[in-house]
Amino acid sequence: MTPYTDHRPQKHRIFLSPILHLQVRADRRLEPPDLAVRHLLLAWRQLNDPSRPHRSHHPHPRLQKSPRVAFELSYQLTCDCWGFKTSLSPTGAPILNINAANTNVPLKERQRMVTVIYETFRTLYSNLPNNAQTATLPGQHAIAQEAEIYARSQRTTYKNNGAHTITMIKKRPKPNQISHPSVGTQGTVDARRAQKSSMLKRAQIEHAVLSQEQLVKWGYLVEVPEGPGGTRVSDEGEEATCERCRTLFVVRAPRSKQEVKELSEKCTYHWGRTYVSRIGGVREILYKCCSAPNGSPGCVLGAHVFKDPEDFNHLHARHPYSLSSEFESISHAGDSSSELEVAALDCEMIYTTAGMSLARVSVIDGAGKSVYDKLVKMDPGVEVLDYNTRFSGVKSLDDAKVDLDGVRRELRKLIGPETILIGHALENDMRALRMVHLKVVDTTVLFPHGSGFPYRRALRDLAREHLGLLIQNGNVDGTETQGHSSLEDAVATLDLVKFWVQDQRRRAGLPPS
Repeated sequence: MTPYTDHRPQKHRIFLSPILHLQVRADRRLEPPDLAVRHLLLAWRQLNDPSRPHRSHHPHPRLQKSPRVAFELSYQLTCDCWGFKTSLSPTGAPILNINAANTNVPLKERQRMVTVIYETFRTLYSNLPNNAQTATLPGQHAIAQEAEIYARSQRTTYKNNGAHTITMIKKRPKPNQISHPSVGTQGTVDARRAQKSSMLKRAQIEHAVLSQEQLVKWGYLVEVPEGPGGTRVSDEGEEATCERCRTLFVVRAPRSKQEVKELSEKCTYHWGRTYVSRIGGVREILYKCCSAPNGSPGCVLGAHVFKDPEDFNHLHARHPYSLSSEFESISHAGDSSSELEVAALDCEMIYTTAGMSLARVSVIDGAGKSVYDKLVKMDPGVEVLDYNTRFSGVKSLDDAKVDLDGVRRELRKLIGPETILIGHALENDMRALRMVHLKVVDTTVLFPHGSGFPYRRALRDLAREHLGLLIQNGNVDGTETQGHSSLEDAVATLDLVKFWVQDQRRRAGLPPS
């Protein structure tokens, strides 16, 4: 058969097979995607009819009778080297159209498999939010899943492999968001699980450890301040500027339930940051929490709170710093058998009469297993002003049994001078712990901001972009929320480093480790 050659620009053509270019009119209306795909399929079959001769200088006359369709069909149109594949419709199972001569499994059998997989994915995804993106997921994943099964099967094993895969899909927990680990083909889910369960080793990330110059540049303390420290534990009774509303107030902890209520309504503020909005060509700065214009009265009530200056001597006066290289001699007399090669760490902070104080510490090992997760009791003389639950996730410290010194003693069994600590903007966690540690991998440096130093990308954005995870996504309703989870953030940070390691190997042309 003589192939029909379209002499129009390449952007007006869609490649359907090695012997055919199908002309598509890009200057016509965009029809419903599934209808457009059917029209293209009909036209292709007409042109590809071996019983009719074709001339290379003009299209088959019958093509002119077919409906004209737009060029851009998005993901509804998938083409491969042997022909037309499928249209994806949210209203039914996708139709698998391939050249029967190029498949060793009968086309009818493969279509039945696609239909069963499609219904399985529809059931699995029934709790996902109903929107345009999720409506087509069952169809997309059914086609991709069948391709995975076919690629690893012989004619005699195709059915069994398909049945096994469908059983595995049915065993997954139903996802409630698109970033859930259950979303995807079995190959995708297995690869995701393998990456999470793999143990990250020191040797894989030693080259990413920050130098001392980088530590200083990014705000890390590299040596313990002079003096004993702990000379100014609390600022109760002192004047401070409220971090939320910028009002001067006297730092005072509530002593009764009545005072808790009174002090929790002293401050009116916006908890959300500002952002730039452009509506109708008008540029306006609005608050994320309530969409009110910048400078408008606050939208929520809370307690007056304050933060200490980021001065290491000031922080040392609150609670003494210690160097992690001292841990080995202080803890278990040189027995380093329990020390981790790699650990990811994250902390949560609350507002107290000592400024921002440590309230929760979470540590996971290189495999992502939680090895430490505790609430932190306040030091004597330090009282809570606000749990900052919207961001800390902490609602109470009634179950806290260990203070900051106790936490550091316990961490000495896990973190030694050679342990590589992983974190996101980890210098903030080191300040909270009053710890000096010199072997650090920071994801704000591994995944730099486009504008460069000192800007940083948010952990939630990196997790969504590279891992498909939604974190720090509690229900913000103006009163109380789930807030952040230091354990969840530590896991996300570790997974980002694992992703970075594999991405570096891929860029270097190396196989996954």
